[in-house]
Amino acid sequence: MKNRGFTLIEMAIVSVVIGLISASAMALFKSSQQLQKKMTTDAVLIRLSNELVNFAINNHRLPCPDTSSDGYENCATGVTTGGVPFNTLLFELGTSIANSDSEELNMIYGVYKHTTSSADLTVLAERTGDTLGMEDYQNQNDFVQALRNAVAYTTSAAYPYLTGNDAQSGAEDCTSNVVVNPAFVIASAGGEDRSGNGNNFDGVNENLSQDGTGGNCFAAIGRREDANYDDGMIAVDFNSLLSHVIN
Repeated sequence: MKNRGFTLIEMAIVSVVIGLISASAMALFKSSQQLQKKMTTDAVLIRLSNELVNFAINNHRLPCPDTSSDGYENCATGVTTGGVPFNTLLFELGTSIANSDSEELNMIYGVYKHTTSSADLTVLAERTGDTLGMEDYQNQNDFVQALRNAVAYTTSAAYPYLTGNDAQSGAEDCTSNVVVNPAFVIASAGGEDRSGNGNNFDGVNENLSQDGTGGNCFAAIGRREDANYDDGMIAVDFNSLLSHVIN
C-alpha cells in the first residue's frame, strides 16, 4: 500500500495549529517577562523606601532629589522632585552607581520640601528650642517635630502629591483632586510606553522629570495596571515615617 503524503488542506491546518501554538507560547513568554519585570521593580521600590527611612533615622532628614543624574542629592536647587539620589543613600556603605540597580535610573523621587524650615523634611534644623552645644541640638527630636508640623499643614499641590485612582480616592485628576502629600514618593517607569507619550512613564506620571523641571503630581498608590498604565509606585506618609523614626 502506498504511503499517502499530506494534502494541501492538511498542511494548511497543521500550519495554523503550529501558528496558534507559537502565538500562545510567545504570549506566555511575554507575560512571564512582564511579571518578572514587575517583581523586580517592586523589590527595588521596597528596598529604596527602606533606604530612605534609614537615611532619615541616621541623618534626621530626608535627602533632596538628584537633578544632575549623578546619583547625588541636589539641595541647592530647591526642587521637590527629580531622580533618586541613590549614591547619597548608599554613600555610607561605600557603594556607587557602578553597584546600583539599573532600575533606579528610571525612577522619579518626590520629597516634602516645605517652604518653611519648620516642616522642610530635607533640612536638618533646630525645631525644639535647643541651642548649639546642647546634647539635643539638631537631632532626632527636631525631625520628629518637622514631621508633626508637616501633618498640620493643608494638602497642597505646591509639593509632591498623589492624585486619585478613579475609585475610592476619587478621580485621577492632577488639577482638581490633590489627595495627599506624602513624606516621600517614588514612581518607577514600567517596561512599556503604554500611554504613547514617548517615554515609559505613563498616565499622570508622564509629567514628572528627573531634572527637577517636571510637575508634582504622582499616580495613586495601587493604581491598577491597564492598557495605558504599567508604572510602579511607593510612598510613605508623615505618620508612618514618624513611627519608624521614634521606634
